Amino acid sequence: MSRSLVSSCMLLCVLLLARCGTSLSPQDQVLLERQKFSVELVSWAPMAGGQMAIDLIVDVRGKSDLRQLTVQIRQVGAEEEELTLDLVPLAVDGMGFDGRRSATVMVDAAPEVQAVAVVLENEPDAGRRSEYPEFPG
Repeated sequence: MSRSLVSSCMLLCVLLLARCGTSLSPQDQVLLERQKFSVELVSWAPMAGGQMAIDLIVDVRGKSDLRQLTVQIRQVGAEEEELTLDLVPLAVDGMGFDGRRSATVMVDAAPEVQAVAVVLENEPDAGRRSEYPEFPG
C-alpha cells in the first residue's frame, strides 16, 4: 500500500474519531491542520554570501489555526543526488479562509546545486516532529 494512501486512511480515521466526539491529541490536531495547506515553488536563485532565495506560494483550504507550517527544502545536484535538506518554518498565522500568500525564504546554498524542491510532508516522521515548530513539545 502506498504511503500517501496509508496517510489518507489515517487522516480519514482521525476525522471519523473527531466526529464521534473523541477529542484529538495535540499532535493529531496539527497533522489535521497541515492537510489544509499546499506549498508551490515559484523560483529560486543563488544570492551573495552563499545564500539562496526561494520564492513560494502558500495556500490554505478553509481556515487553519496554525501559526507556522514547516516544509522541506531539498537541493539536488547534477546526478540527481540530494545535496541538502533543510526544514524551514513558514509563517501562516493570520491567513484568511481559502487564503493565499507569497513567501520568500533564505537557506544556505549547496555547492553545485542544479535543482530545488519544496516538500510539504503529509505526515512527518514522528521521530523528527520535535524539529517542526508547529508540533507541541
